[in-house]
Amino acid sequence: MTSFLYRFTPGVLAGYLGKIFLKYCLIVTGFFFFLIYLIHYLEIYRKLSGDTAANSFTHFQIAFAQTPIIILQAAALIICFAACGAALQLSANSELIAAKASGMSSRRLFFIFGNTGLALGAVLVLAGQPIATKMFQSYRLWEKNENAGVTTPVRTVFRANGKSVLVLTETPPFTAGRNAELHLGETEIYFLNENDLNETTIFSKTAKLRGRELTLIKPTYSKDQAENPKEYTLILPSADIFSEPEKRVGELLTFYDFPKEIARRENNDIPADLFRIRYYEWLTLPLLFFINAACAIVFVPKSPRRGKTALFAITCIAFGAVAYGLSALGLSLANAGAVAPLTGALFPKIALFFLLFYILMQREYGR
Repeated sequence: MTSFLYRFTPGVLAGYLGKIFLKYCLIVTGFFFFLIYLIHYLEIYRKLSGDTAANSFTHFQIAFAQTPIIILQAAALIICFAACGAALQLSANSELIAAKASGMSSRRLFFIFGNTGLALGAVLVLAGQPIATKMFQSYRLWEKNENAGVTTPVRTVFRANGKSVLVLTETPPFTAGRNAELHLGETEIYFLNENDLNETTIFSKTAKLRGRELTLIKPTYSKDQAENPKEYTLILPSADIFSEPEKRVGELLTFYDFPKEIARRENNDIPADLFRIRYYEWLTLPLLFFINAACAIVFVPKSPRRGKTALFAITCIAFGAVAYGLSALGLSLANAGAVAPLTGALFPKIALFFLLFYILMQREYGR
């Protein structure tokens, strides 16, 4: 199995190892895609079981439309699983030993796996993310039509002087800049005491938001009460109000739409930090792919002995999970304003790269 590897030139050998890695990427991705699709299909089938107009093809379309975006979110861990499987095969067949005997160093193997992951990450961000987002947009459109007429109020809580102000509105939560006016639908305001118990309630069928000024048109203290011809204006304690929920920021934007959206918000004096953080998250994602792919070479056993395989798999996957968690932590710090958006997205990945390379050198040369 390994004798022919000695005849490979370094470039051909690198291509061979890269193909093994790509093969496992396809296998692992296919497995997770089928599993996630099956879960979504069963859920959609349950939701539409009473709809006589919906057939099996409709169920397939709806479930298929939301599956790629889930795969995209878990892609970094999928790369880690694939790299782990490829390294195990190469180690079990003694192909890594043969590769090193042919003159290929551990550093070269490290960068072969890492660069393959980096290339896959770049393709995923530049091509896969826009496609998955477009498909998810079609799912959101179906979901909106399915829930037509059902309104879920958006809740936003502000604290000022020990008290809370709870604002409920049916309007999607978008921030209004100093020079922009946002017209809201039916709005309710609750003034809460220190224990967050309802103290005063004000209702209004229409409202408008300009900067920090929230104005209720013809407000009342009860939905059944006659409308008051006067207006009620509340100065909210935060200028960044009605901002999008963090987990849903930019979920319907493609990678190429983020710069346009950020520029549009800046031109209209609307906060754009959350969108900038999400954009940098996508921009630095290939680096996370590099780390999760290269870690398999760092921790792979030097010899395929019993008992070491399970330990290697656990170590590799655990490191991939830690890398994913640290990347998320950096983004959270950026969201909290503790660090700059680019620093929060880039620094954890750079630190993990140097940590991996240091461990590799320690294992290889003991220094």
